[in-house]
Amino acid sequence: MTMFGSVAAKDMEDDMAPDWLVDGLLPTESWGILAAEAKIGKTWLAADLAVSVASGTTFLTRATRQRPGLYV
Repeated sequence: MTMFGSVAAKDMEDDMAPDWLVDGLLPTESWGILAAEAKIGKTWLAADLAVSVASGTTFLTRATRQRPGLYV
């Protein structure tokens, strides 16, 4: 008997798929940095992200998972 078994790659893909907060853009339990030049609209984009996640509505045409949030 061995300690290690084998797993097919196709079976690993389902287990390793991330759980998305914003589909295809922001995984749950992750951190991100929003960076751009001054006066580009970072504050408005961050506020829109916070409202979209808090309300469970789309963000940049992507579905979101509703979660509580804090915008500081």
